Amino acid sequence: SALAQRYAGRVQAYEIWNEPNLRREWNSTVHAISAASYIELLRVGYTAVKGADAQAVVVSAGLAPTGYNDGVNAINDRLFLRGLYAAGLASASDAIGAHPQGWANPPDAICCAPPVGVTTHYQDPSFYFLNTLHDYRQITVENDDGSTAIWVTEFGWGSSEDADPPSETNVFVSYTSLEEQAAYIPRGFAL
Repeated sequence: SALAQRYAGRVQAYEIWNEPNLRREWNSTVHAISAASYIELLRVGYTAVKGADAQAVVVSAGLAPTGYNDGVNAINDRLFLRGLYAAGLASASDAIGAHPQGWANPPDAICCAPPVGVTTHYQDPSFYFLNTLHDYRQITVENDDGSTAIWVTEFGWGSSEDADPPSETNVFVSYTSLEEQAAYIPRGFAL
């Protein structure tokens, strides 16, 4: 509320939180990692921002595409987004945040054939830029919210070409060269 009041008319949009479907981002001992827990925060944030600046756009948190779903450390972003809609997302945001990371897959690639040189992080639609955007759009349409914009608030392709070797968890950055990274980012913007 104080932030939106202070910057009313100067800040046009507020994204409420970041990747609440990941334990490392939603590390509460009181509120379980869940769409229901996050929607409570989003509703409070939406009301506060709109109360201070009715013209500001409130964007739901971009979700982490994980390819993983254990309900403790991560919840699959598509399942989480569906849970958000079931909990009332359409009435608590003006736009849907998205993080369509490409991992090591080219921006226009579609799941699930491995691109040349990619040996992991290709087996799930969440590892693909376009699949993530298409799936999110489908989920908004299924929830009669197809006119709501999807805002890409984070995306990119990492490369370890000029850095130390990545950890096993981030091995996918070793598949992308600096040249590919330079080509993928503008292609992602165009798409």
